[in-house]
Amino acid sequence: MFLLIFSLSACKEKYEIPISIQEHYDFLPAVNDIGGKIEYRKIEIPAKLKEYNAGCLYLCDKSTALLYLSKTGNYYLEQEFGFYNFETNDYQSLTSFPEGQNVGISALNDDYLILRIFRDDVHKESLLPVGLYAYSLQDSQLFEIILEEIDPVSGYPIYASYNDVLLLGDTLWFDRFHTNADGSRSVALYSINLKDRKPIKRVENAQNPFLYQDQVAFFTHNENKEYKKITTLGGQSIDVTIDLRDIAATGNHIYGIENQPDYKELLTRFHLKDLITNQPIVSTIKSIDRLHANEYFVSWRNIFKHTPCIYDRKSKQLLVFSDLPESETFYLIKENYGILTQHTDNGRVRYFFERKQ
Repeated sequence: MFLLIFSLSACKEKYEIPISIQEHYDFLPAVNDIGGKIEYRKIEIPAKLKEYNAGCLYLCDKSTALLYLSKTGNYYLEQEFGFYNFETNDYQSLTSFPEGQNVGISALNDDYLILRIFRDDVHKESLLPVGLYAYSLQDSQLFEIILEEIDPVSGYPIYASYNDVLLLGDTLWFDRFHTNADGSRSVALYSINLKDRKPIKRVENAQNPFLYQDQVAFFTHNENKEYKKITTLGGQSIDVTIDLRDIAATGNHIYGIENQPDYKELLTRFHLKDLITNQPIVSTIKSIDRLHANEYFVSWRNIFKHTPCIYDRKSKQLLVFSDLPESETFYLIKENYGILTQHTDNGRVRYFFERKQ
């Protein structure tokens, strides 16, 4: 049995919310069909290329996606990257990596891929982080940004950071965990110009950089030594009082997925909300992650099956792809368009969609 709460504006809509969405979420904004706002069509991106499993990482434009090729299909086990044109079915390989060296993309723009490189740990059958690297798309060159700190006794990395990085033109912002002279451990925010390749420490006790209001923002200590204060280089600060699973900023807004334990029901609730206005978007006891936001959309991955939907920032409505079947769904968004990927019993099915401006 479930209780569905939704705004009064939703009551005025004649649209009948799919049962699967009602069962998945216990809070919803106004809900409507995509009709008249979003158009979509099915596209074909092969599940395998060069005998490797293929998957989408980024949407480059209205016809091109960046693919990873992997033996296992697991994240951070990529062996090759390339561009795939889903209009012409042409694949252009960018770079590949030798056996035993596993790679994951952390960021990209027109000039660079930012990569985390791992090596196999044959003793524990796991991956060991090597460091952060950049691959220049202009001269096809791979170069080191910073290596992980290695324990001199065990030979294993002391830390393994999977935090976000921020790529702005030729400048990369990233954090690094390190051991201080007194043996204590801390983290600092760095920047590096990828032309001269000289890392500069910018802020101590700061991590997870992102762009907010056209400024570099990051998480710093609060009075309890918790990384729950968002700070910008310009000096603006925002206290975060909740536990965040994911975050996505766009313009003047920061969206986050809150983890809220419910000790009475012995479960965790996930609240997707605007951290600036505290306005909720959806709430669920089912798992959601991979949050993305831009001028037009807020999207996330739903782990449990329901009719695909996406939050439309212009109309402040949850728009539903009513004609598509229930599924686990993931989105890649760019500007007013994107790729919707459904995970079905017969494999992945993808659709290109575009919002009318």
